[in-house]
Amino acid sequence: MSKKSTKHTKYFELFSALKAGGAKGVDPAALAKTLNFSMGSLAVYIHALRHNFGAVIESVRNGRVVTAYRLVNVAECEKSISPTRKPRTVKAKAPVARKGIMRTAVKTVKSKATPKTRNVDGPVEVIDDMSITEYTDADLSDIKSQLGIG
Repeated sequence: MSKKSTKHTKYFELFSALKAGGAKGVDPAALAKTLNFSMGSLAVYIHALRHNFGAVIESVRNGRVVTAYRLVNVAECEKSISPTRKPRTVKAKAPVARKGIMRTAVKTVKSKATPKTRNVDGPVEVIDDMSITEYTDADLSDIKSQLGIG
């Protein structure tokens, strides 16, 4: 009989390597090399093990440098981390009937602006409506009192 090779998930491979490290932990560089991870993706997968699967992973440090990762709750993680990917379940959404909503298309029309040309040598165009409104002191004080300015 031929043994069927199954491809394990990255989470399970990382979990297995941390489990094999035992109480002394696993060196991050050796862990990344064994699992064929970059150091950046190793940190991402460790973060995912902590938050998605509830793994308690301690980082053994020498100052600011991580010297080893140690998995504390192996028995609890064995229950939640499976070697194969779970099948996806897609829930079909029922169409939502919306009553009373009418959609109308809005058409925007751009007006063609006449190009403004400036006559440097000739006369300047004058606006036809030259009515200028002047306000008296009484008008301004009335506006100030309505606005509460003073």
